[in-house]
Amino acid sequence: MKIIARCLCVVFLILWGNVALACVIENTANSLKGAGEIYVASVTTIPAQVLVGKPFLVRVSVCSKNGQSFLGDIKINAMMPMHKHGMNYKPSVQKISDGTFEIKGFVFHMPGKWQYKIDLNQGDSSDKVLIDYKL
Repeated sequence: MKIIARCLCVVFLILWGNVALACVIENTANSLKGAGEIYVASVTTIPAQVLVGKPFLVRVSVCSKNGQSFLGDIKINAMMPMHKHGMNYKPSVQKISDGTFEIKGFVFHMPGKWQYKIDLNQGDSSDKVLIDYKL
């Protein structure tokens, strides 16, 4: 009986560990997704409608392409590829949980095509995800 109980405990821990490692990308009506070579990211703006010259918050969800949680750090910025310039502000990143970050300090100072540039670093691996946004 003790052997069966121990085996069940081991099976439970293995299954529980796999559930804990599962990663979920935020998927809402106003979220945008992009992928690099290793990672997939989702960007969601708060408020949903970004206005020219008004500050907004960005929530970023990151997972590896094989579904593992992202345990590293990010740097994020935005630029206008057609104009070859970025924002006039430097956003600040706050880690909410593994793979989820909130970034304050975004302001798009003019309408047009913007591009989020997300630099991801975890251990020895690094990746870049670009996500287009039309304002």
